[in-house]
Order: sequence, then C-alpha cells, then structure tokens
Amino acid sequence: MKKIKLLLIIIFILNLSPMGYASSEWLDPRYDEYDSYALVEVLINEGRYELAQTFLNQLSSQEKENKSSLNFWQGVIFFYQKNFPLALRHLKAYPFTKNPVMDQKRQLFRARSFHAINKIEDCLNTYTLVIETPQSSESDFISFSECLIKKRELSQLFSILLKGQNRFRSLKLLNHSTQTFLNMGLGHWAAEWALEQLAKDSQQASDFVTISEIFLKAQQTEDALKILELGRTKYIQSHEIELSLVSLYFQKNWLLSVDEAFLRASLVKPEYNYHLAELNRQLGRFERSQFFNLSIQDKTKRLKQKIATLVDQNRFGQIASLEPQIQRSELIEQDEIRYALAYSLVQAGEWNRPIEYVTTIQSKDLIEKAIQLRKTLEDCRDKGQSCFL
Repeated sequence: MKKIKLLLIIIFILNLSPMGYASSEWLDPRYDEYDSYALVEVLINEGRYELAQTFLNQLSSQEKENKSSLNFWQGVIFFYQKNFPLALRHLKAYPFTKNPVMDQKRQLFRARSFHAINKIEDCLNTYTLVIETPQSSESDFISFSECLIKKRELSQLFSILLKGQNRFRSLKLLNHSTQTFLNMGLGHWAAEWALEQLAKDSQQASDFVTISEIFLKAQQTEDALKILELGRTKYIQSHEIELSLVSLYFQKNWLLSVDEAFLRASLVKPEYNYHLAELNRQLGRFERSQFFNLSIQDKTKRLKQKIATLVDQNRFGQIASLEPQIQRSELIEQDEIRYALAYSLVQAGEWNRPIEYVTTIQSKDLIEKAIQLRKTLEDCRDKGQSCFL
C-alpha cells in the first residue's frame, strides 16, 4: 500500500512546476526519508533538476535530515548539470558510514566527476575502490579504461576491459574496447578479441555488422570479413549480415560471392531478387538474370530490369513488343526508357511512332543521342527498310 501511495505521489509531482511543487501539500514531514529521497531520485532520472533542487532545499531546512543523503543528492544534481567541481565538493563531504551501498554510489559519482574534468590520478584511485561493485555500470568501465590509457596502465587496462565485457556482455563496451586496441596499433589483437567476444556475447545480428564496420574504417577488410562470416554462421537468416557481406565482396570484386550472398538474402526477403537479377545481368549471365527477374515483386522494377537485360543482349525487337506495357507504366516518364523504346522501334522498322518518344527527352546525358536519333528517323522515313542505325 505504501509503494502504491509513493507511486501516486511521484506521478503527481512530475506534472507540477517548481513553484507548484514547493507550495504543494506533498512537502509534508509525515513522509519518511526513504520516500523523500526516492522522489528526488525519480526527479533527477527524469531530468527535472530544478524540481529536484527545490525539494532538496526544502529537505535541508528540516534538522532531522541526514547530512550524508543531502550532500550526496546535491552532488548528483550538480554532476548531471555538469558542474563537476561543486559535485565533488558535496560528494566528498559526509560519507555514508552506516550504508556501504550508498557510499559506493557516492564514490562512483566522484570517479565520474574526476573523469569528466580529466583528473586522471584521482579517477584511477577512486574507480579502483568501486569499479567491481554491483553499483558500477558499463559506462564506468569505459571511463576507467580511458583513465588507464592516459596513465599508460596497459596491463590493468586489458584486465578491466575483460571484466567489464564478462559482466555486461555489452556491444557498447565491446565497441569501445575494439576501437581502443585499434587506436593502440594492436590490430591483430583487436580482431582476435572481437571474434572471441562476439562468439560468446552477441545478442543480435547487428552486433556483427557494427563491429565489422570498425575494422572496415581501419582498412582491416580481412578481419571485417571474418567477423561477418562468423555472424552468418550464428544468424543464418540475417539479411543485414548478408548485405554487409555483399558490400565487402564488391570491394574485393568477388562477384560470384556477391551472387551467393544475395541469393541467401532473397530467401528471407524476396525484394533482393531485383539485386540478384541486376548483378547477373552485369556479369553477362542473362538466363540467370531472367530467372530472378520473374521473382521481382514490384511490377515496375521487374519491367525496367527486363528492358535493361534485353538492351544488353541487343534484343530490340522484344523491347519494341513491350511498348504497350511500357506505356501503361510510370516508366514511360523516364528519359532512358523512352530513348530505349524509340531506338528499339527504329531497329524494328518503325519510323513514325518513335518520334513522340525522342522529342520529349530532356536528360543532358541523352539529349545528343536523341537529336541524332531524330535525324536518323527523318532519313529513314525516305529510305524505308534499307535504313540501318
């Protein structure tokens, strides 16, 4: 019942302005210290620092209040307001002599403040006391490691990063540690570390993509490939990993591997059949391209891809036969399609209809070709079937 009452109080307070809160009946000495500081903590977590400060000021006027708690929460407010010197002043005063858990929290906020103002020695000394307590977070391990790097305490650095990763199984921490090793010039170590941790701790396919991108930026493509290949074995149906592999295969010009990756991705998401059809067209594997074209769900994309494949094969008669379909689709608005259709009609011996397509072409890349095609059309009207492009 007491917890429900406290929850109702919190909901009410979060909807008050600082002035309304200060004058409200909820500032009542009948609520005990636990209730009071629970409200302060909620307000801080909500980013309502002025409101938390108003309440804290009211509490400080009550002689019975615990000076350790007052100074702690005042220091926390200053910390989140990025006033680190004042935060440290309050966090240093009045340790929690009878509450070790709260004193550990106090020391953590002190360590975070030292880290923020680059007091490396104090950061190390304070974090050493509390980094392995249940109150520390993954961000604390990151901050502590940054202080260790600046102090060149590398042997302890590896130990701290490993303890943090084993405890939190965190992508954020793995990202940080991998980048740290790369920055230190330990590329091989970074790759082995990332592979080992991902094999144990990955929660989702995107973890492998995120870490592989770190190695790609460092131009360690082989290590990025190892990470993505490992990810594919763990997440067989991840199109996200497959697409990352496709990008990497393209960089290496491994086009057959690209084809295989797209094929796996298409089993999960049929829309990748378009990419499969296009890739095989570019590889000159036209029958395979036509096969995947039939599975393209978007009718406009399917028609456009089919036209491109026929152009590559110089099968202009078939393109000309698609004229009714093209006219019914939005493709007729595209200059490249109108030019391809006009060119194909001329090749098929049509001299009148193509003119309506070439006269509306405005693309800078095609305008000269369109003018030349119009000249050809004028000549072909007189020469008839003996005219060839």
